Amino acid sequence: MKGLKYPYNIYTIFFSILAFLFSCSNDVEQNNSSPNQESQTFEWKQPSIEFASGFSLEYSDTYKILDVFSPFQDAEDTLHYILVPEGNAVPDQFKTYQKITIPVKRMVLTSTTHIAMVAYLEKLNAVSGITDSAFIYSPKVKQLLESGKIKEVGKNGALNNEVIIAANTDLVISGAWSSAAFETYRPLIDAGIPVMINAEWTESHPLGRMEWIKVFGALFNMEDKAEVLFNKSKTQYLELANKTRDVVEKPSVINGTPYQEAWSIAGGNSYVGTLFKDAGADWHWANDTSQVSYQLDFESVYPIGLEADYWISPGRATDLTSLQTIDERFKDFKSYKEQKIFNFHNRANKNGMYDYYESGVVKPEVILADLIKILHPDLIPEHELYYFKKVE
Repeated sequence: MKGLKYPYNIYTIFFSILAFLFSCSNDVEQNNSSPNQESQTFEWKQPSIEFASGFSLEYSDTYKILDVFSPFQDAEDTLHYILVPEGNAVPDQFKTYQKITIPVKRMVLTSTTHIAMVAYLEKLNAVSGITDSAFIYSPKVKQLLESGKIKEVGKNGALNNEVIIAANTDLVISGAWSSAAFETYRPLIDAGIPVMINAEWTESHPLGRMEWIKVFGALFNMEDKAEVLFNKSKTQYLELANKTRDVVEKPSVINGTPYQEAWSIAGGNSYVGTLFKDAGADWHWANDTSQVSYQLDFESVYPIGLEADYWISPGRATDLTSLQTIDERFKDFKSYKEQKIFNFHNRANKNGMYDYYESGVVKPEVILADLIKILHPDLIPEHELYYFKKVE
């Protein structure tokens, strides 16, 4: 991969030897497939990509090519993967690609959004390991952890490579934000375990994030189901967005809270900015063309907050008192005085983990419905808030 170098050291050698001892035949199969062996052919249906810009899928009848574009904040590299059924050869022109044997049977997940996508495809039985179990909301995954069917294989960015290698893991899925973070996976890659970057968080459209379920569909040979699930979300999301298209009165909205005097503001074309636009909100920064968030000082945002009709997602604040603790001046906000503050805390477990950060990635239509219910309740009177609740 362009721009990244991976120095070999004693740990790399150790993990490579360990991989050989535990999965010699698998390692040979992954790296030494004969170009002359006869490959099975399949009638896969190549997915069309509508909203996502971070990946592409190209199919032949013997393999699939997955490209992940600019997955890191500090580099513009494209990661290449070839998805091949067991026993099929890797064509010579793709020998430098990471090889993923499909369908994947034993995978390690490192983000709650990965869990949501696998769970939505009903393939949790393929998950052998996860990291940072304290951040997981899913009751089902918690049960699988307690029973030992899923093991915790890392915390705070540190992986237990020995356990992952010894478990004959087929694939590790990471959400690494930087090239340096990705390099920490080098011992696993050198040991013959592919590491795929799931960069759904880079997508600016809610349906773009949800569309990464098609990548998981490709990994499991479940393209048809992934397509059905995506189309369901797309249809409902676009129908909801259409309801607000002609609204005349758009309530003004403020979002987030400051941290150390800096207020993170969602760009007009960002994930949050798109949700506000489609929910019929008057977002002060709607004309901004940025697809990401940026930092403004408190004094720049404060006058907007004073007049905003609603305050959505004020950090981790669960009540009005906790907002006062952050800054006494919040009591001057119109939304505070009229108690029109809503946060995504309606679905939380006993550890304070929120389902919004987990299943929300595959249910953008539900998030949008919540926002419309808050801002324009008459448009969808039958909807009950799912992720959001009033801060009182």
